[in-house]
Amino acid sequence: MKPKPRSRQSFSRTLGNTAVIAASVVVAAIVLEIGLRTAGYKLKLTADWYLGNETRVPDPDVIITHRYFADPSWYRPQGEGPVIVALGDSFTEGYPAEPVDSYPSMLERILSPFGSTVVNMGQGHSGPGQHLRIFTKFVLPRLQPDIVVWLWYANDVRDASDLPVFEVSRSNELIPLDSSKHWIHRRSRFFDAIPGPLALKRDLVTLALALRAMESQVPQALPTDQTLEKITGIIQAMERLASEQKFELLFVLLAPQAEYLADLNPEWWGDVWMNQDNIRLKEILSSKANYLYAKFDNPYRRSEQSQHGIEVESPDIFAGEERDDQGFGDRHLNERGYQMLAEAIAKALEPKIQSWSDGQGRSDQEATQ
Repeated sequence: MKPKPRSRQSFSRTLGNTAVIAASVVVAAIVLEIGLRTAGYKLKLTADWYLGNETRVPDPDVIITHRYFADPSWYRPQGEGPVIVALGDSFTEGYPAEPVDSYPSMLERILSPFGSTVVNMGQGHSGPGQHLRIFTKFVLPRLQPDIVVWLWYANDVRDASDLPVFEVSRSNELIPLDSSKHWIHRRSRFFDAIPGPLALKRDLVTLALALRAMESQVPQALPTDQTLEKITGIIQAMERLASEQKFELLFVLLAPQAEYLADLNPEWWGDVWMNQDNIRLKEILSSKANYLYAKFDNPYRRSEQSQHGIEVESPDIFAGEERDDQGFGDRHLNERGYQMLAEAIAKALEPKIQSWSDGQGRSDQEATQ
């Protein structure tokens, strides 16, 4: 009987060794999982709501984005009135309200007599660079907007540094980055590649440890002056697009909850990061011709019994802690707050919208230029 070829014997040994190693890893992981659970070990991951989120998909240009942004049906047929694109983060997306109660949905209802269409391109946990890339990658190939409403919030300063999709060259030009190298993108792809039920994967402490190790790859934060330079470059890029594509651009800066609190208790709230970054953005955006600072009547009043000397009046414009897990001072708007925001934006857009009702559409305006 002829002996088996050496290559086949070598392959069999390699396969057997691999199986032993794999089994050892699995057993070690099970033992570690049992030990950690017995010790009551728990681990909180950064932005863990990304993991297994069916509406989000890793994107090499935007880090992670909404799955439906690539769906042509998201870009509804244009009506007779102007097409408005709403850009921004979770305040544009409408968290924690239902989509029908987001400010873009409310804005469309307010402007319904003019036949306006408002497309909500808001994405939670995103920064200005991502907004620009969402606009150029998903909107412009599918839609010709007449107005772009770009909503800004204090955390856009940090997000411009922590969620980089551009870098600034020595000649102050924006250079797109490969966002697939960002830790959030890589972590999401790794999590999705692990087989098993979603609930089980989210509950595994050993998997959480591996995911936490990937968080150690967070890019080093830029100095504030460099971050502001990047933000200025991103704004200038959008302004060039507005000129080339002939759409109006409205910048809206939303006052954070912390500013309302600082009005009444400046010693406690005046120097918090949200108010400081809000001031930095105000210095950049307030020079724009089309600019709105969205701040409403202060819903707070003094009270010695309330948190930090401030008590909420009814009705408030911010979501409570039972709906929004952000810290006090950094909460999102509630339905009333989004309604007030939509009304303020509608008023700011009134001259442009009125021109459409008077028969001055895109083709008429271009003919007069």
